[in-house]
Amino acid sequence: MPSPAWPADPASAWAESRSAPRTIARTRPVPRLDTAEDVGAHLQSAVLSTWGPPIVVLVLDLGFIWLLATHPNDVPEFFAARANPAVLWSVAVLGLVVAPVLWWLLRLGAGVQLAHECEQVMRAGVLCDVFASPLSWSSGDGETDTRILIDATVPDDRAARILAALTLCASRPGAEHAFGPEPGWTLYIAVTSAELFGDEAAGGYLVRDLSASPGEWALLIPEEEPEYPGHPFGRCRTARVTDPPLSAWDRM
Repeated sequence: MPSPAWPADPASAWAESRSAPRTIARTRPVPRLDTAEDVGAHLQSAVLSTWGPPIVVLVLDLGFIWLLATHPNDVPEFFAARANPAVLWSVAVLGLVVAPVLWWLLRLGAGVQLAHECEQVMRAGVLCDVFASPLSWSSGDGETDTRILIDATVPDDRAARILAALTLCASRPGAEHAFGPEPGWTLYIAVTSAELFGDEAAGGYLVRDLSASPGEWALLIPEEEPEYPGHPFGRCRTARVTDPPLSAWDRM
């Protein structure tokens, strides 16, 4: 049975959803995430995080080389007035070496992180269809939207009822308080339909701070050691699933 402690009266929302149409629009086919290669190809690209720092180093270094070549006597203030030009050119050339090495180290770290994430996804990740939610509220960073997620493996008739119940619940006053153990607390990333409506409604999620748009897919990755016992998805990680999959170049 739904817990009476949840705001927005989820019990009545679940009861009302019984009469909702049992049809639901879901994008198919579902992306395959059977292997580490699949997961790496469909997860949102981290290109900027690996290319950004090396590009910054390279641009700054090229600017320094331009300064040395065109204004050899205009030595920047942070160098000694009589700095040896050979030393300055050595620093400039070193920068050309540092940029690709930094890129390689970032790619190596990203590869290790991706391997760990792939293992978690294949072990416990939940691939979901993304739907719009009527719930939004103002936070310190501005307006925060929520999304309704339905496990892609849930049959259409049950998924339709779960979606209807979550939509009803999210549209009611006080629904935002479901994201914390007390009103005014925003601690949870996701609240499950099983928590709101009972085990028969398992497979749905009300999620905040998700980059995926309605009609797309998202991954929910539960914590290995939940911060809030009894709420395995309370502090889960979320990821937008790209489709079609990223090319090998995009994953560089």
